[in-house]
Amino acid sequence: MHTGCQTRRNRTRPSLRQTSLLLFSLWLALSGFDIPPIPVSVNVAGQQISLALSGTVSDSMMLSLRADLSDFQAHIAPLLQAELNKSDRCGERISIEDARLMPASPGANLTVRLHFEKWACFKAFGKENAKRLVGGDAVVEMKMTPRTAEVGRIEADGSLGELLRSGAIGDALRDKIRESLLRSIHKVSDPETLVPAQVRPYVEVRSLDFGGEKALELRLAAQLKLPPEQASGLLELLRSPK
Repeated sequence: MHTGCQTRRNRTRPSLRQTSLLLFSLWLALSGFDIPPIPVSVNVAGQQISLALSGTVSDSMMLSLRADLSDFQAHIAPLLQAELNKSDRCGERISIEDARLMPASPGANLTVRLHFEKWACFKAFGKENAKRLVGGDAVVEMKMTPRTAEVGRIEADGSLGELLRSGAIGDALRDKIRESLLRSIHKVSDPETLVPAQVRPYVEVRSLDFGGEKALELRLAAQLKLPPEQASGLLELLRSPK
């Protein structure tokens, strides 16, 4: 009887390896640690965007990540050009001339300078001709967060200004800019981009916003809810990323 009870007690006693992993996990959780800079590359609309990630894990298992989006800022004009430029002979012709994205914590401000023309085709004497109905330069301003984009002021002269500030064409153009911008932002701010795949299921995002002064930053705050038996390995992925 005594031998059987002793055997059962041995079976439930954690192994040395399990004990070591739990102690290591406890040490990391209690002490917290810095996440060293990690280079990440993301393909956005055919443009290769470089991000630099860094952060901390606190003693309360809060994950704070910062992503340097300065390269995203530098590519914002070609990103929008790839999505929005068009030249329809009998329709709209859009050319993004310049775009600037600047921090305005907890969001960011986008200024887009573009050239817009509206053309129509008609037949005369058996031949199709194209005629420009309206055209000119415009400036569109937007306020944005990592998840939303709101069109602000639109500047354009004369009939083009009236067209872009009201009516179906102006609404459609604003929606195209908004959707293009959100697609690009989603690529660089998605937790799938920022967090190792093995850790992702245990990350509960609490906030996601922009910061920085001249260089745009993405800031993610999340609670880590790690299974005890996997905690040491998952924390090590954050502490010493490959």
